[in-house]
Amino acid sequence: MGKEGSGGIKGNDKKKEKYWEEERKVFQGRVESFIARMHLVQGTITYILFLNCIVMNYHVAYVKKIITSTLPSTCLKAH
Repeated sequence: MGKEGSGGIKGNDKKKEKYWEEERKVFQGRVESFIARMHLVQGTITYILFLNCIVMNYHVAYVKKIITSTLPSTCLKAH
């Protein structure tokens, strides 16, 4: 604590400044990497939802086809 007024602090300040600059660069790289990964995940989720939508539309169309083709014949057989 007594060293605060001494002349050696300027050398330490430059070392600290350089150290924190390196820490900021490392942290910035980690943040950019995280954001890039999240974009990949979001893109994958969007693609999966898109495929799910296509599959659901296919099944709905298939079920409608079955119902419309079998329901009238079933009604006719019942009467």
